[in-house]
Amino acid sequence: SCAPMRKIIFLALCSLGCAVLPKPVLGTAPAVDALALQRAADAFFQASTVDEMRNAIAGAEQAGPDSAIFHSLSAELAELEDREEKAYQHRYQALLRSENDLAFLLLHQLWEQPASMENRRRTLGLLETLATTHANEDVRAVAAFYWAQLLQSYGQFSRRDEALAMIPGRISLS
Repeated sequence: SCAPMRKIIFLALCSLGCAVLPKPVLGTAPAVDALALQRAADAFFQASTVDEMRNAIAGAEQAGPDSAIFHSLSAELAELEDREEKAYQHRYQALLRSENDLAFLLLHQLWEQPASMENRRRTLGLLETLATTHANEDVRAVAAFYWAQLLQSYGQFSRRDEALAMIPGRISLS
């Protein structure tokens, strides 16, 4: 029967998907010019053309090239332009910034976005980092939930259960 061979192939593919990548670390990226960064964000959301959006992003990059705001705005434009990989990269970077006021929203957007196998592996580490170290309890809970789902898809059931146990207020059904 082909069933044992299929199981071996499935397990081999799962192990390829579970390659360990370094776990990212949350950090801060203080804006060079916080007022200019806020003005750039306002200009982005008031823009009526793509060129105005790009100009606003250029202003955000100049004011804070590694800031959560710059990366968040860049992710929005990349998604509008159907550049999924770029949108993923910018959301990932924005989520690594502990000063990110939009982490909860960006986390949901990142989860809903299609991702390559490499990005799924990167997301696994990001979700673990957010679930264990983010300052906001709601972000930690949602990250733990998504982390558990991703762990389950890789067949890592005991780690999935550990991630689910991190969610506050969860009622054990076992």
